[in-house]
Amino acid sequence: MVRSSKFRVALAFVCLATVQLAISSRALAQTEVLGFGEQVFNSAWNEESFVEVAAGRHHSVARRSDGSVVAWGGNWGGQCDVPPLPPGLSYVEVAGGGGWRGPHRRAP
Repeated sequence: MVRSSKFRVALAFVCLATVQLAISSRALAQTEVLGFGEQVFNSAWNEESFVEVAAGRHHSVARRSDGSVVAWGGNWGGQCDVPPLPPGLSYVEVAGGGGWRGPHRRAP
């Protein structure tokens, strides 16, 4: 009877530990994914809103309402590298272009 009682306690402990591990695993799950290099992406952009989106052959470009621009997708030729703007300027239009680069208009 003593072994049976110890076995039940041990089994209950293992079950509780398994449940705790499952709960904590969800809490520690990855929430954002960021990629750079030949493939550029950032899952945080899924939560943002954009006022304009354009697509190229292997990449996409989007403009936020504040005039900032992000690009994602194939970056083999640097087409997702958005150049920084001088102070006082913002992007007013984006275009995905055909193959490698798309034009992005800027204005003060």
